[in-house]
Amino acid sequence: EKCAQLRLGGAHRGCITTSGRLYMWGWGIYGQLGTGRLQSINIPQLVELPQRAGHPRVHCVHLELDWASSGCIGSDGELYMWGLIWYTKGQKVPPHVKPNTLKKFPRPTHVPLPERCNGKFFRMGHRNAGCITVSGRLLMWGYNGFGQIGDGTTVDAYLPVYVPLNCSQLSLGRYSAGCVTPENKMFLWGIDQHGEQGHGTFNKSVLRPQELVIPGCKVPQLQL
Repeated sequence: EKCAQLRLGGAHRGCITTSGRLYMWGWGIYGQLGTGRLQSINIPQLVELPQRAGHPRVHCVHLELDWASSGCIGSDGELYMWGLIWYTKGQKVPPHVKPNTLKKFPRPTHVPLPERCNGKFFRMGHRNAGCITVSGRLLMWGYNGFGQIGDGTTVDAYLPVYVPLNCSQLSLGRYSAGCVTPENKMFLWGIDQHGEQGHGTFNKSVLRPQELVIPGCKVPQLQL
């Protein structure tokens, strides 16, 4: 089969084939390969998403990898995640699991969200994650030490929270986040240590999305 989508994590790799099969390989001691084993693999191995009773067989349509964790949107429109929970604080933990209970998910785990994700716009940052829902609303959860969740606090979000933006694109950086609206407006939030928010300041954090205007320009795409 041919590879339709390739993703690179910290030291693990994944691809979705043209038929929707998911293959993972590389570093796997935190369960980020989704094989059920906490070990590295040096050849691609097929990874199955969990099958739910009464639902057709689910395959992966969009894959995202972080340093030691992985996630994908299934053909059923649902979110699945696996791998490391950072520092046992709940970052990237499937939202229905209480914090400080599990450190590793060695197999893909269904993540129930309050609203389905748009399959193309699930993203994983550094210890946090987010998605644009099918209605265009933004959900964020995970580590929030620099305000990168965008809810006005620096409190980690163990459950997804709605950020009051309608987004058409989402990008997550190490400790920052940004999105583009349907009107091609750009909003940024999170760490501002080196002026990366673009507002002429060197603050520790921007806790809520702020629009960044470049005179005479519309922003069709954003990458952090």
